[in-house]
Amino acid sequence: MLGKLMKYDLKAAFRSFAPLYLALLGMSLIIGLFGRFNAEGNSVLAFIAIVYGVTMIICWVIPIVILTLRFKKNLLEDEGYLSFSLPVSTLEHIVAKVLSALVITVVCALVVVLSFLIIGLISADFEQLRNAMQQIMSAFNQIFDANLLPQIFKAVVIMVLGSVELISQIYLALAIGHLFKDHERLAAVGAFIGINVILSLIMNVIHLPNMLESAGLYYVYSIALTAIFTSLTWLILDRNLNLG
Repeated sequence: MLGKLMKYDLKAAFRSFAPLYLALLGMSLIIGLFGRFNAEGNSVLAFIAIVYGVTMIICWVIPIVILTLRFKKNLLEDEGYLSFSLPVSTLEHIVAKVLSALVITVVCALVVVLSFLIIGLISADFEQLRNAMQQIMSAFNQIFDANLLPQIFKAVVIMVLGSVELISQIYLALAIGHLFKDHERLAAVGAFIGINVILSLIMNVIHLPNMLESAGLYYVYSIALTAIFTSLTWLILDRNLNLG
């Protein structure tokens, strides 16, 4: 049943995201063609590049907004009656939402990477692209004393896990806000701010960022927080859900 819940969520979500992804890939194709035909300094290219950058940012932000709205609509508002009438536990509903967020974030990261590849492959032939990549990797190694590709992979993974962690944190804030029916939105915003303040205090007191960096545990930390937020959301909705 968990798979069916995810399938429903992903199908509904990708109907909203698909135009954004297609727009990003379309603009990367145009930028690549401009680069291929040496359109340096072209004002149209500059405009498209700016729109491309804005669209890339939107591709990360809009999924978070839509997933948040779907969580609230499906579980905390009138649709909750239908959702909780299914033979599915509260925990399965929440886990399905978090896993769907993970899948969507991974797809978004892949689309962004694909858009970079399209620009690179179209704007230059294979030999030029290979030479450019070798020069970039060599310069990166000299400056940071580290290999470029593993660092890129690490950054992408951290961004994906961080996005899912943020979404699960928003879910928890919405669940806390749901406890205060008369001031639900205000309570949710306050809960989100409060969670971040508490995390910041903990990290500063025990110097957590330095510990994580030295031990290479950013992944574990992000996954652990996601699990904690998900568990707390489940406890609140399982024991205090009130759709009346």
